Amino acid sequence: MKIIYIDTQNIHKAIEELGWILDWKLFYIYLNEKFAPAKIKMFVGYIKKHEKFYQEIQAIGYEVIFKKTSQRLDGTIKGNIDVDLTMSVMDDLHLT
Repeated sequence: MKIIYIDTQNIHKAIEELGWILDWKLFYIYLNEKFAPAKIKMFVGYIKKHEKFYQEIQAIGYEVIFKKTSQRLDGTIKGNIDVDLTMSVMDDLHLT
């Protein structure tokens, strides 16, 4: 089973650095047409003020996996989803 795993923050930061805005619906369509995955899992650090965005991407078809966030001393918020993403890959590989 082919699954795409997305670290949402990494994509967001990379696109932002380029000065672009990512259309998540078109990205979803592209991924489906190019790779025909069974699932597209999107890992994201949960921030309440972005609830509308989460609902929108779930409606598009992304399977959203939330990670609790923490706030650093400088005020920035960190989701640190790397371990969760890796464990999801390992679990999915174990199931195939």
